[in-house]
Amino acid sequence: MTFRSLPKGLLHPIAVAVIAVVYYTTGELGRFLASTPNNVTPVWPPDGFALAALLILGYRVWPGVLIGSFFADIWAVLDNTNANSVTISILTASMIAGGTTSSAIISNFLLHKFVGSHHLFDRPQNVFKFIVMGGMIGPIVSLRVPILMNL
Repeated sequence: MTFRSLPKGLLHPIAVAVIAVVYYTTGELGRFLASTPNNVTPVWPPDGFALAALLILGYRVWPGVLIGSFFADIWAVLDNTNANSVTISILTASMIAGGTTSSAIISNFLLHKFVGSHHLFDRPQNVFKFIVMGGMIGPIVSLRVPILMNL
């Protein structure tokens, strides 16, 4: 049985589940390799994976990024001392997951708008646009969420 021989109704949920698992796994790997206190890392590999997944599979798989990001972040922020702390931890992880997902969606949109869906790396100008839009402009959205949480 191959992936394409699955019923069409199962392809989307399987793709979303695979993206969530891979995002979570790369997030845990990124935290494990972090060399700073509190497992803060300047490079977050799952964001690159999320952008690649959306570029290849389309916008429909964004729930996989959201779910994977939530579970990757909940374990980092979870404080289970009381019910209020757990609620705040869930809200925090949800906000971070929303920011990460928005970042991937915005980067994907900008790349499709200014480069197109084909020939992403064919010309140096397109590579430059990929670096700027996918690596600098889109991730600004996910930076705002932790900053707002500290206010």
